[in-house]
Amino acid sequence: MNRIKLLQLIALMLLFITACKKKDIAPVFTRGKVSVKINGELKSFTLANSYDFDSGLISFGNNAKEEIVGFSLTGIKEGVYDMSHQEVVFAIYSKNEVSYGATNGVLGIGKKGSFKLHITKATNNKISGTFEMTVLPNSGTGDGIIITEGVFENIPQI
Repeated sequence: MNRIKLLQLIALMLLFITACKKKDIAPVFTRGKVSVKINGELKSFTLANSYDFDSGLISFGNNAKEEIVGFSLTGIKEGVYDMSHQEVVFAIYSKNEVSYGATNGVLGIGKKGSFKLHITKATNNKISGTFEMTVLPNSGTGDGIIITEGVFENIPQI
């Protein structure tokens, strides 16, 4: 009888051990990819890329507190958005919580900096396109930031 109980105990322990060793697979979130030159330095963003159709926000970055590039539009659809666009557009760059911006002046606050955003594809809740901008410090003092050769692919809607 002791031998049967010992075998049952061993079987039960093996069951718990193998159940605990089961490897959980974390879900993979695809955030698209972005490559861009910021003041001539090539950067790649893959972690915090998204857009919100309702609010018109598009953002690219790896960590919002470290470095982020973004746009605020009145609607997100395929097309070109630049300084001559008839609707409100803001371009945003922030690094280490110091912010820079550009706007087409439609709100009456005057034109500032320059930008061009081209959304080439907006399907299946993802957008792709190109961008460039020259943004000026929001503080009003300091040098501007030149952002060129921006390419974004398959940025998901949040």
